[in-house]
Amino acid sequence: GLIIKPSTISQIQPVDSHNDHRIGMMLAVASLMTPEPIEIAQFESVNVSFPGFLPLLKQLENEG
Repeated sequence: GLIIKPSTISQIQPVDSHNDHRIGMMLAVASLMTPEPIEIAQFESVNVSFPGFLPLLKQLENEG
């Protein structure tokens, strides 16, 4: 299994999805556990497989 614990890093560095939609989505979900927003480079690659991903993620975040 995978356990993601909230980050204690005080300054979040930008991360790169390497233009891979799967990595971009994983990073976006993992970023929900960080105290500050993170910048995901090449996140637009998510539109390849799930064009409505970001609005849905924001909706879920607001409901949670």
